[in-house]
Amino acid sequence: MKRAIKKGLALIILLSLVLCGCGDGVAGSGSEAGDKAATAEESTEAATGEGSETEDKAAASEAAEAEAGDLIIPFVSHQYIDRYEGANRLYYSKYDLLSLGNYSNDYPELEKALSSRNDEIKKEKEADADERGSEAKEWQKEMNEESSFYTVSRTFVKRADKGIFSFVVKYEDFLGGAHGMNGIAGYNYYPETGEEIPLSDIIKDTDLLNDILSDKLKLKYPDIEWFEDLKETFSKYGKEGSDYTYNWVLENQGITFFFNPYEIAAYAYGRQTVTIPYDEVPGLFTEKIKGNDGQYVSAFDLYDEVSVFDGDGSEKILNIDADFDYDSYGSPGDYPVKALTLYYDGHELKDEDSPVAYAYQHDMYLVHTGDGRNYVYIDCYQDNDWHSVIAYELSADGVKKLKETNGSFYVSSVPDDEVFWRPAVFNQEKFELLHRADMLSTVSSTCYYRTGKDGNPEPYTNYVTIISETVIKSVRPLRARYMGETQDLSVDAPEVGGEDEHVTELPAKTGFRLWRTDNESYVDCVVEEDGKNNVYRLIQETDKDYNRMIDGVNIEDCFEELFWAG
Repeated sequence: MKRAIKKGLALIILLSLVLCGCGDGVAGSGSEAGDKAATAEESTEAATGEGSETEDKAAASEAAEAEAGDLIIPFVSHQYIDRYEGANRLYYSKYDLLSLGNYSNDYPELEKALSSRNDEIKKEKEADADERGSEAKEWQKEMNEESSFYTVSRTFVKRADKGIFSFVVKYEDFLGGAHGMNGIAGYNYYPETGEEIPLSDIIKDTDLLNDILSDKLKLKYPDIEWFEDLKETFSKYGKEGSDYTYNWVLENQGITFFFNPYEIAAYAYGRQTVTIPYDEVPGLFTEKIKGNDGQYVSAFDLYDEVSVFDGDGSEKILNIDADFDYDSYGSPGDYPVKALTLYYDGHELKDEDSPVAYAYQHDMYLVHTGDGRNYVYIDCYQDNDWHSVIAYELSADGVKKLKETNGSFYVSSVPDDEVFWRPAVFNQEKFELLHRADMLSTVSSTCYYRTGKDGNPEPYTNYVTIISETVIKSVRPLRARYMGETQDLSVDAPEVGGEDEHVTELPAKTGFRLWRTDNESYVDCVVEEDGKNNVYRLIQETDKDYNRMIDGVNIEDCFEELFWAG
């Protein structure tokens, strides 16, 4: 597990990934000690603060974990394959792997099924790359073309709880010809057994289902010219020996069916989708299926039609479109985004502001709260590796942009593998954002958040926990506040400090492991002394020329080496 974490963090630091700007308060307001020309003892006392707010948030954190006991937080890993001849790219492939990560022991059969699926996908993609690369070489020569062949797919988890684990895989490819192809496939599993869920476990009456699908498609897509009468088309679905098969995914409050290009209508009409809420049609669903009436988070992609259920249970449609900058650099599918437009129930909001604009990737999540509120969280990746999460509110008044929170979705412990995993969805009552902190060095850090009453990510603490394992060594004696002892350096570690706090002087050549900071005025560091991990608080002040100081001395003159990212 540590191996995967270290590899991911090394990449983050080298590219100065993520996250928060220098000197900004990462997770709430910090102490004012850094703005005061006070002694070290006065500054450390000012930075200590009262613990009541933290205690309240700790209690809320425990309650949130209890409420979310039915949730599963899976992981996704993005994989890449390239095939070149010299500088000429012949073929590239992008695909995702899935794992239950920290929930693997709770649902071993499901993890076994996902692991087997991962192995098959990797084997297939590697073999496919060699074959497609060779075909692309011949096609480029024959057609006098420079375009690469590609197959790109992404995985989006739609539901993850103890009753249902479901996801969709969206794919797009170009393998020569007049145009590429695209589509979507749904997958549904029982978490306890790891077995795929058959439609017969969900639907009582397929004849009734076919009538509903036919009627809903005609109503939703009145301008489409179907290949044949839809009643006739659906009479072939589910029949033995038929090429017509249902393609579906179980979501939190309904089942969604997908019809890919060329399936029931011409390619030009694109993909059609139909969502049937679980409580809409009496007699359609078996007793095995239940909706999720509480809180949930589901992932989705650009151009998806997302069913949103508000507090009164009514269904509304959300989709997000992108305006691409086709005059900028990039290959097909990789052009930068100029703006995103959110469409919701007849309303729209166009966001042309950074970081949404010109992010090269947007991870999108629908957040549905237990009391029926709905939000969209978008994790934005920009070219300078700055990450931000933007929140939007969905209501009867339309779409409202909330605030930007610096950071990216993250989980401190990850599957023990050679790939870098990210959470595929998250628990809205307690989730981590990965930050950049710039106190005594540039480091990666995390903090727990929850979806606040205003819809924005709300931090549990006014500090972040540093996970970069960075140690700096002093070259002069430094005064610091002794906070206590800790054996736990994780993000879950309890706070330190109390009656034993006092200011002391630590000698030159002391090694300080950076541990926690408010990213404004102090850094709590771990010092190994007599086999103990003692915590000392170093106070950083800023002089009139904006030089950062400890004990009135520039921090660069206090340590052998500090580590800064650009």
